[in-house]
Amino acid sequence: MSHAPQFYPAEPPPSTAAPVELSEQDLEQISGGVDLSLTLVRFDGSDELSLVSTESDYAALSQASQSSQTRFSVFQIHLTGFDSTNSLMKALSSIGRLFGY
Repeated sequence: MSHAPQFYPAEPPPSTAAPVELSEQDLEQISGGVDLSLTLVRFDGSDELSLVSTESDYAALSQASQSSQTRFSVFQIHLTGFDSTNSLMKALSSIGRLFGY
């Protein structure tokens, strides 16, 4: 006669821990900090074509010129290691004052 082992599910351990409510300061400390990266890229371009034609009784003169202008600018800022969104907003406010906002 063969005997097969019987398996029973384990009982979950009784819950002894009560839920813990964290303050805003505690949440900001365990959140891992705030990092922000801003990039602004601006590209402007223009092409001009000028055609001047002059005629007289003796000769005709035509002159054409073309010009191109391209401007490219990049502004990039990385703000890292802030403990809270409040401290990040203070830093952004300070940067805004540098640019007149």
